[in-house]
Amino acid sequence: MEVGASVLAFIGFGLTSIKTFHKFVTSIKDGPQKLQDLARALDSLRAAYERTQALQELPGILESSPSLLEQLRRCNDDVDRFSKTLVKMQIQPGERLYSTLRKKFKLPLCEDEIRDMLGIFSGHVSIFTLEISVLDIRIAHRNSSGISQVITGTEHQSNMMRQQHTSLKEIKEDVFRSSSQIEHVQTVVNALALKVESLPAVSTQHSTSILDMLVKLEGKVNELSLREQQMFDDTSRSVSAFDIAPSSGRNMESSNARVVGSIHRLSTLLENKNQIAEFEEAEGIIDDLETLLQQMDTSIQDMGLGEPTSHRTGFQSVEKEHRKEMKRALRVLTSSSKLKVNPQVWSRRDPPSGRVTKRQDNVALYQSQLGDWLLSTRRQWRICETQAEDEEHQEYTATITFKPIAQGGSHHIKVSVQQLQQVNGFYALTPVVSIGRIRPSNSRVFQCIKLGLFDEFFQLIATGEASLQDRDEKGASLLHYAHSQPEICCFLIKHGADVDDLANVSHVDDEYFE
Repeated sequence: MEVGASVLAFIGFGLTSIKTFHKFVTSIKDGPQKLQDLARALDSLRAAYERTQALQELPGILESSPSLLEQLRRCNDDVDRFSKTLVKMQIQPGERLYSTLRKKFKLPLCEDEIRDMLGIFSGHVSIFTLEISVLDIRIAHRNSSGISQVITGTEHQSNMMRQQHTSLKEIKEDVFRSSSQIEHVQTVVNALALKVESLPAVSTQHSTSILDMLVKLEGKVNELSLREQQMFDDTSRSVSAFDIAPSSGRNMESSNARVVGSIHRLSTLLENKNQIAEFEEAEGIIDDLETLLQQMDTSIQDMGLGEPTSHRTGFQSVEKEHRKEMKRALRVLTSSSKLKVNPQVWSRRDPPSGRVTKRQDNVALYQSQLGDWLLSTRRQWRICETQAEDEEHQEYTATITFKPIAQGGSHHIKVSVQQLQQVNGFYALTPVVSIGRIRPSNSRVFQCIKLGLFDEFFQLIATGEASLQDRDEKGASLLHYAHSQPEICCFLIKHGADVDDLANVSHVDDEYFE
């Protein structure tokens, strides 16, 4: 049997056994507290199995983790071993269900055995969570490789647009000069005509001859003027998108000054680690982030120097959708009363249960006078089983990364928001703000990550020569460099690394997807 088929078989068998075991345990209403903890552990294990089952839709992902098959085999063996004790528990007709189950359950299973089950199944849940996190990293790395190719093509198109802009400006200047010369010739012709008509000493025949020549000359001038005007109209339509209204110059300078001030204040958060900003402090940070996002919205409208990069087609619809996504992320951000600043510890949550039925990713790159923007969003639709009926939940995640030209381009600013939509309402997790340094891709910290030099990497972190938020000049994080080092991947994820982070990683060696 192939590896992929074996994984699917183990998942299907294990999922059925876990559901049966969980249904039996939850039916005991007067059991000890450890029995209730065991039921919750079995529910988390079922959710991990369903999450692993959902990954089978992505080709090659499950096969890339050989340890996953062995983990499924061990977990299934433990479930089967503990399930055999259920055979001894037979309920006779007419017996009271709850008290009988409690008595019959306590005979074969003592408190120590329940504690052993709880420890073993909790360990399986932790291992599955790490395995799924590593698989998510590989998925993000695969997506980033494709996106980097699109970004490279966008940079080429941007250079071509700059050259075209320069050529159009030169044509526009030539048209203005030609128009001025034509007006001057027209003025001279009119003056000569008036002068000829006012000469009494010139014979009528000569005057008529001169006037005929002037009429012909005037016709030629008018024809040339009409041709130049048509050329000017065509050119003005091409260059209108690049023109800036003179009256907006002062407002633009004032707006840029506010953005630069916000960038400076946000950069001072670089040394803050594991900070929870609340109340007035959070409001100040949110105000600065709102200023940056408003500048991004202006960049999308103007499209002065960049061209959007997206998985979809249609410029107008893409531009409108990107502005809508940015404004939704801003609403989630401004509605929060606190922020996480440079988190260093992984916030552990049970993996979401249910089967993913649809996923929609969107990525856009914009360039402005003040820096480069990367907007990435993800929507997921998930079917979750309940006692009444199946429910559809939606998950929304948005990440906005800004690399400013100000401050020497040595820092990056990243904000992430997440919103969950369930049947009974919306839930927004605490937004995360990360400020990190931008280092050359040949820096020692990236070399230590790629080579798996764990001790030296810790030394760089301890001495302040590196931090967990560091990125290279292409935007790749430490997690992108650690894709071939599972131990370092797990460490970075536990300490706040974003497995959905996107960047240009074409320069990072790829051992899994070459």
